[in-house]
Amino acid sequence: MLRSRGGAGGEARGDRASRFNEVFERTNVPREHYGPLFEALERIGAENISDRISTARRRLGELGATFESDDSGDPERLIPVDWMPRILPSDHWQRLSDGLLQRGRAINAWLEALYGKGQDVVPEELVKSSVFYRPHEIPAGSAPVRVYGPDVVHMGDGEYVVLEDNVRVPSGVAYSEAIRRAGLDALDALPELFQPYRVAGIYAYYAAT
Repeated sequence: MLRSRGGAGGEARGDRASRFNEVFERTNVPREHYGPLFEALERIGAENISDRISTARRRLGELGATFESDDSGDPERLIPVDWMPRILPSDHWQRLSDGLLQRGRAINAWLEALYGKGQDVVPEELVKSSVFYRPHEIPAGSAPVRVYGPDVVHMGDGEYVVLEDNVRVPSGVAYSEAIRRAGLDALDALPELFQPYRVAGIYAYYAAT
């Protein structure tokens, strides 16, 4: 299931005890699709994991995955990474992908109506009072939004909620690719964490932008 934030049962889900744990069952046993990951971690061993992460971070720096300087004085800050993969079962991913594609098409359809024949979804006074509203023409058949970055939360088994739709030049795909390469490329990094799984590719993104 994929919906926007604020549906029925939202108050109950705010309780800490009712929050969904993506990794463990209530019995503290890893969920089935996380089993191979924990087996890989056990083979690496707790005494080796720090060295492996250091190697992956060094490789990440070589790939240039950094932020601009902040108050810390660092001229280039390496992006923070949780090196333990977040795993979605293939059936979850398919439903999520289908739902987000549908949502993206709906956003584009609304924008085409907004800047074309008119829309009746959002009150006009709200639209035209926005500092981002700039009347202009959208060519027929074009997609106003080509890159769409939704913020998604896993609320329950197979239930995902969109918290925010980012359509104003969202970023992050290049970082995702760099993290994968840093973890996979070097044999002394973390390739074992990826090997048990059929990891979906992200490279078609570059052909679509």
